[in-house]
Amino acid sequence: MERTISYFYEFKANAKERWFNRTILEIMNTDFFSPVKNYAKKAIENGVIKVNDKLVSIDYKVKLHDVITHFVHIHEPIAPQIEVIAEEDEYIVVYKPSGIPCHPTSRYRTFTVLSSLNRNLICAHRLDVPTSGVLILYKKEFKENMKNKLKDTKKIYLAKVKGNFTKPITVDKKIKRILGLGSEISENGKESKTIFKPLKYKNGHTLIECELITGRTHQIRIHLKYLGFTIVNDKKYESNLEFKSVFLKCKSDPLNFTKENERFAVQNCVGINQRVLNYKEDYICLHAYKYFFNNKWYTADLPDWAKEF
Repeated sequence: MERTISYFYEFKANAKERWFNRTILEIMNTDFFSPVKNYAKKAIENGVIKVNDKLVSIDYKVKLHDVITHFVHIHEPIAPQIEVIAEEDEYIVVYKPSGIPCHPTSRYRTFTVLSSLNRNLICAHRLDVPTSGVLILYKKEFKENMKNKLKDTKKIYLAKVKGNFTKPITVDKKIKRILGLGSEISENGKESKTIFKPLKYKNGHTLIECELITGRTHQIRIHLKYLGFTIVNDKKYESNLEFKSVFLKCKSDPLNFTKENERFAVQNCVGINQRVLNYKEDYICLHAYKYFFNNKWYTADLPDWAKEF
């Protein structure tokens, strides 16, 4: 049985320029996920969605400096214990497992590396949810010291791809981020450069060393797709499909709560998103193997798929 936790949480969002003079109902219906039909209307009328901590009508038009809050009931898996590779005076180096985000987002609050460590840390860089390997986090009091150190880094990844990758190659195609859809090669994108070196071929697959010269979102995945070599298990860039959101029903009883906002949140809770559980188990064969930082190399143990070579 999957171990999960549930809790109440209030999301806060400062009004964006594109929201000005639009009704709160329109914004909630177009810019945010609604678990059921007409949810936003009912949530505003029941005071679960507020503006500046006050009840508003569905026709309220958002203004400059408004703060929108949304009180919800959330389910997440329990975060695993994170292995510490090294601890220095100003930062720590950890092994990030595949399937867990680096830091809290709108989808994850507790099921993250930062939350699991429960320390006063900031991610020096990030790894995609399905990627494993070296992750560096610095202690907040040394934030200013990190700026110069982060300029002199070197990142080496390992990837397992389908096919025979026969020779070293450098890809410098620009990459553009597409909101909500990932990234793609585009002349209108940002400068991007990755150096690829084949290490070993076995049973129709190649183990590749990937050196990031720049650090764009999904850069290695995009550049390998451009070369015609998709990373094993990378469903997003192999078929352009994400996990679908399939929700497991919330088992909490609204009658166990006395506050109206809590009852409403539980009644309208969609339960745990099965996609979160999928991410825990499904990984892509991409591993942040070595990271040169502060004049030192930090290395993460190889995952099973890399040991096969």
